[in-house]
Amino acid sequence: YYNSLLSIPLISLLFIFHPVELSLSWGFTEWRNPLFLVCLLGSGGMGFVLNYSYYWCTRVNSPLTTTVIGALKNIFTTYAGMLFRDFRWSTIGFVGINISVIGSLYYNKLEWDKMRQMETDRKMEAQAAATRDMEAGS
Repeated sequence: YYNSLLSIPLISLLFIFHPVELSLSWGFTEWRNPLFLVCLLGSGGMGFVLNYSYYWCTRVNSPLTTTVIGALKNIFTTYAGMLFRDFRWSTIGFVGINISVIGSLYYNKLEWDKMRQMETDRKMEAQAAATRDMEAGS
């Protein structure tokens, strides 16, 4: 959302100082092609759904969970690209990608464990404070 909002002034300046861009945009011949319009609106709609799903995931879970899920998605995308020939095969490239994936998984596990430990510590501190309050009240 903020990316789109903050880019409006920059695009406006582009159109002000380079009016040729605006006339080329309006003169684009595919604006009348229904298939192009369906693809354009579909792409915008999918972008909205993707941004909303990231927002919802962060709101329901935590930013760390969203980051871990994003890293796992990137790993899946990497291996899917390797399977469907989007990857120029070489032993060094394959080993490098696997080292990167292992490092990413290890880092995410460490961060996840650190977050869980902080939550446990916070709960223990809250229990200790509640116990002290109860003892002080007696």
